[in-house]
Amino acid sequence: MSVSSVAAFRKTDHFPKNKKLLYILSATTLIGLLLTIALLIIGSIITSSAFSILFALTLMAFFNMSVLQMTALRRLVGVVQSVVLFVAFTVQGFLIWQHALAGFIGGSIGSYIGTKYVIKKGETFAKYALAIMSLIGAVALLV
Repeated sequence: MSVSSVAAFRKTDHFPKNKKLLYILSATTLIGLLLTIALLIIGSIITSSAFSILFALTLMAFFNMSVLQMTALRRLVGVVQSVVLFVAFTVQGFLIWQHALAGFIGGSIGSYIGTKYVIKKGETFAKYALAIMSLIGAVALLV
């Protein structure tokens, strides 16, 4: 629709005459779009379960983080991503409130209980749990 509007505006006095300004605005818009797409892809890779083990190992190896610190950071990134997705789905009308509410309540309760349990058990338990769940996830991807 925007293209047809531009075509209609080009033949009027309302269209900007400064070609340099048009090029700068077009380039800025294109760069912004490409950065948005890149950030969405990177965010999906970081928070997806398929690449979460690689992300976890990178944080632990290069940034000298413990498993629990890495998990807390991943959860924080997940919260930000969830808020962005919630707003996007709500605006577009794709949110089914009953499913969203059930998923939110169930996920929150399970996450809280699981996090409390892992913190209580300690770092060693968290390492083994991460390794076992990663192995189960890898096998599930192959099957």
